[in-house]
Amino acid sequence: MKHLFKLSLLLLALLLPATAIAYDVEVNGIYYYINGSEATVTNGLRKYSGNVVIPEAFTLYGTTYTVTSIGDDAFGGCSDLTSVTIPNSVITIWSDAFYYCTGLTSIDIPNSVTTIDSGAFEGCRGLSSVTIGNSVTTIGGRAFRFCRGLTSLDIPNSVTYIGEQAFRGCSGLTSVIIGNSVTTIDRGAFSDCRGLTSVTIPNSVTTIGEGAFSSCSGLTSLDIPNSVTEIDYGAFAYCTALTSVTIPNSVSTIGDYAFSYCSGLTSVTIPNSVTTISHMVFSWCTSLTSVTIGKSVTSIDSGAFYDCDSLETVKCLGSFPPVMASIDCFTETAYNNATLLVPSNSIEAYQNTAYWYMFSHIEGWVSAGRGDIDGDDLVNISDVTTLIDYLLSGNSSNILLDNADVDDDGIVTIADVTALIDKLLTSND
Repeated sequence: MKHLFKLSLLLLALLLPATAIAYDVEVNGIYYYINGSEATVTNGLRKYSGNVVIPEAFTLYGTTYTVTSIGDDAFGGCSDLTSVTIPNSVITIWSDAFYYCTGLTSIDIPNSVTTIDSGAFEGCRGLSSVTIGNSVTTIGGRAFRFCRGLTSLDIPNSVTYIGEQAFRGCSGLTSVIIGNSVTTIDRGAFSDCRGLTSVTIPNSVTTIGEGAFSSCSGLTSLDIPNSVTEIDYGAFAYCTALTSVTIPNSVSTIGDYAFSYCSGLTSVTIPNSVTTISHMVFSWCTSLTSVTIGKSVTSIDSGAFYDCDSLETVKCLGSFPPVMASIDCFTETAYNNATLLVPSNSIEAYQNTAYWYMFSHIEGWVSAGRGDIDGDDLVNISDVTTLIDYLLSGNSSNILLDNADVDDDGIVTIADVTALIDKLLTSND
């Protein structure tokens, strides 16, 4: 009988055009492709509706087949599908598997699943609850794009990669916790999540991709962890409610337009790890009043602070004036109204360097002395973390070594960390 079944499938394949065969078998209203002893759910020749329970396995003509995946477009466009049970045998949810299943309200992705492929749940706008199993390592591009009903999201620690536009347009999303194994948040991953007010980015992330959080207009504050080395093009552009952002010393590259149109941003410190302030990076940050430029910055690209007319203070930590690409690095209003603060022994250098001389008010500042390790004229907790980073890495490019010898014994050791903490505690008494 089993041989007769297989012969029937072969004859059907020979008699009909290949495009007419969309499945191998149908069992209890669910269609499957067969590959050895494994089965993949497929769309079949009809649309699914109502409540669908996918079994872990089924037996046909004496052979048991294990359901290991949900195929490309398996439930795509099934707007009458209201719920689906995915068994613990499924390892992969393939591309567009539940594409625009608009009636689907919740989904539990079991711990057996390792991959959620591109567009898997795209357009499931009724989806309000998603549980992602703790074996998922990859969330593909567009995986949950335009799932407007989602309000919160907990990405498990197993996930290492969030793909391009994975959660774009999830406008109902208010909070996101990203697990601590993610290394890359890809292009546009959370763009247009306009309801997002809080996001936790873990210390595992090294790259925040192009436009990753662009147009998240509800985001008010942001802590970028000290694992991040690159903030790509337009990563936080149009985050209009963003009032504060902490950029750590690990960041070496901030791409063009990265914070463009962040009209609520009032102050920013560009860390000592950055060498170039990119093209239009803070353009149209119309509320920006204070900018601190790290001492390693050697160049500022055109339009970096374009239309930042509210600037009151521009503080440069470097003794040598960074090269400005053009006069429009700052606006005429900023040149006329803002105070340029530079190291006291470098006033003349800034006064004689192209476009810096455009500032009408140039004044000198003096380091706060021992304990001011990052050279920002303050002694605070940032100096403690900078000193610890130096002791762990041996990299002195971002610190003032003389000020790091807090206990004045001629060497910089862990004892200076203790002395600095004591100094901070004493000053706060």
